[in-house]
Amino acid sequence: MRMYVRAVNFQMSEALGDHAERRLHAALDRYESRLGTVSLRLTDDHGPRHGTTMHCCIEAAVRGAGSVLVEQDAPDLFEAIDRAAGRMKRTVRRAINRRRHAQMRPSRALA
Repeated sequence: MRMYVRAVNFQMSEALGDHAERRLHAALDRYESRLGTVSLRLTDDHGPRHGTTMHCCIEAAVRGAGSVLVEQDAPDLFEAIDRAAGRMKRTVRRAINRRRHAQMRPSRALA
């Protein structure tokens, strides 16, 4: 699994980048063999005015199931990362299970 973390409209601190990587690894480590690229993008929606809305977007390429996307807004970037990582874990698990169940279903003859 290749992971990319980047910030848009602000300078990301080392602590924030480390937190994001740790949370993604903790959430997705179980599915590492089934994931290609995971990218996390943090955005300060209000730019230099530092408004109250921070945005976290995580996109993961799931092998055999396409890509999944999770977005989360929160007043704090750490909170947005935590919530988005949890949602991404559930979303990846669902995508993998859907793929597995689709393969197990007997094919129906078209009449």
